[in-house]
Amino acid sequence: MHYLSKFIGQTRSLTVPDIGIMLITTILMPRNGERVLSDIWRNRANRRPLKSLLLYWAVLHLGPASIGLGSGLPAYLFAATTDWGEIQLFGLR
Repeated sequence: MHYLSKFIGQTRSLTVPDIGIMLITTILMPRNGERVLSDIWRNRANRRPLKSLLLYWAVLHLGPASIGLGSGLPAYLFAATTDWGEIQLFGLR
């Protein structure tokens, strides 16, 4: 918990140029990784920057949501099941 508090305290002191550099780095790192993987697989066609940015955004935002939904929904359905067969969804029978 100490490390999390320390991290939050340090992020509060970021300036506008620091945030700009962080955003540029956030965009360039996946592009560099994609370029390296394309070189390894000898792929000559590159994605357009906007298409890559949208793909990265989708993976970063929808990936954790789908993992949470994929593990949470079965857990909810299991917890909602009573007498091993009667399912109560949202309090309905």
